[in-house]
Amino acid sequence: MTHSSPSKHNVVFSAPTALFIGELAADAMLTEFVQRGVHKPCCLVGGHSRSNNTVRRLLHLAIPPHPVMCETSEPPSLDLVESLAAQYTKEACDGLIAIGSSEIQALARLLRIRLSLSIEDFARIWESEVIGEHVRTSIPLACLPYGDSDGNESQTHVWYGQKRFNHPGLLVDLIGIDPRVTMLSTPQEIAANACTTMLNLITTFNDTGHMIMDSYLASGFEFLQNALHNWVFTTHGSSSWKDISSDMVAAQCIAGICAYNRGNSSIVRFVETLAVDGFADRHQSAASLLPVLMDGIQQDSPQQYARLREFLKQDDPKRLVEDWITLFNPQGLDHIIQELCIGTFRLFENVGVLRDVKPMLTLLANGVQETPATPSSKKPRRRNP
Repeated sequence: MTHSSPSKHNVVFSAPTALFIGELAADAMLTEFVQRGVHKPCCLVGGHSRSNNTVRRLLHLAIPPHPVMCETSEPPSLDLVESLAAQYTKEACDGLIAIGSSEIQALARLLRIRLSLSIEDFARIWESEVIGEHVRTSIPLACLPYGDSDGNESQTHVWYGQKRFNHPGLLVDLIGIDPRVTMLSTPQEIAANACTTMLNLITTFNDTGHMIMDSYLASGFEFLQNALHNWVFTTHGSSSWKDISSDMVAAQCIAGICAYNRGNSSIVRFVETLAVDGFADRHQSAASLLPVLMDGIQQDSPQQYARLREFLKQDDPKRLVEDWITLFNPQGLDHIIQELCIGTFRLFENVGVLRDVKPMLTLLANGVQETPATPSSKKPRRRNP
């Protein structure tokens, strides 16, 4: 899609994933899935029995043919991908549905790549973390996100354990944001996800600016505001939690589409780099960086800050950030992360310094290839999504 901006420059915007939002969104998404030729989907879900029973009932009502349910709580591994590929083939499935967290979604997205390749070819990809441009995928892929998630479904990269892969085939075709599913998220998960969502929205706001993107940003911020308002001013019954959780997940997925159009962000990549076990996860890193970002925009770009207020219907952007961080209440080494973030943010603002450290930032944007850990030097491991 192209749009002629007031400056006469053409901009390109793409919404690579179809979103179904609201009551019965899962039914609408699955109906579309069937219309795309899927009659026996393989459904990947996490290993939480109570949630999975709810998911089973929902799928039984929405899909006339019984889907193949694959429950897993195993840590990320090549063997797990291979075992699911074998089950998919044995059951003669013809589509994939990921239901749950970013880790489950990442597993389904990589499984989609695996099913397009031989065992040997995928093993080489697993080792190198590089998926060649020649790889083509044809298996339909949908997801119903809830739990610990971050909106990467609408982007071409995926974290799976310590590994990071990038390829257009990792994009999800359909996303259903259904209150009956999102309500399975815990309040801690929703508040944590909101921090990563705000980071994607604000970095996109900083890096781009045209009418189409503005409409998506406005929608994302509106969903965030609605979720926050309902959280603060309503009693947490099942009905209000459905609204809160679905609004936040909708904001999360819209922010993912914005990030897809934004492209690589050194700030976001820095946050991902800080997400290592024993230090912080990606949500904690985002929560530490957000106040620094907002202070920088307010002090150095007052016009941009005023424009951001317009997206929020004149609410204070810093207050929105502070309220969500308060609800998240991140624990850990936040003061250390924030000190790192303050210095790094100032570094990003200095054009001269940026030119000098461009090689390092290129490594951050593309993913640093780390050397194996020695017995005397344990390599920090990225916290699983």
